[in-house]
Amino acid sequence: MKKLIVPIAATFFLVGCGSDDQDEAANEVETAPAAEQTEQQPRREVRRRSEQEPQEPTRTTDADPRRLPHLQGAAEVDGHGLTMIVDGSSPEAFQQSLELIASDSTDEQYQQLDSAIRDLQMNSPEGWGGAEALFRSLDGMTGEEIIERAAERRRQSRSRQR
Repeated sequence: MKKLIVPIAATFFLVGCGSDDQDEAANEVETAPAAEQTEQQPRREVRRRSEQEPQEPTRTTDADPRRLPHLQGAAEVDGHGLTMIVDGSSPEAFQQSLELIASDSTDEQYQQLDSAIRDLQMNSPEGWGGAEALFRSLDGMTGEEIIERAAERRRQSRSRQR
């Protein structure tokens, strides 16, 4: 009886070891596609605050497109937003232009432009004709040119008051 137990135990042992090799081979086949899937998926990168992409300009209202949007500059350092050309062909295009300018301008730079546009809207003949007339009059100008135009209008207004 003892002679039968040893060969039976040895057989079970060998069968058990042999099935582990098959299971490992099956696991390798199963993990290979998983590894390929992992490689296909983009890796998440941890970025520091200084390496993050610029934020979108912050809009405080989504009101009537014929009104000026209230935006804030999104750049942390002086950008080139004021050198971009404004599209005044429609109220929507004008808003998109301002959003693009705000995304590449500091808050201070954008506030200069916003102040100039609001000044022209209130105190210039183009602004008196409505928002769309103002947008058309600013079409093709850069932010810097709009700021200069408002400054020139202020100088003329002061000289008339004297």
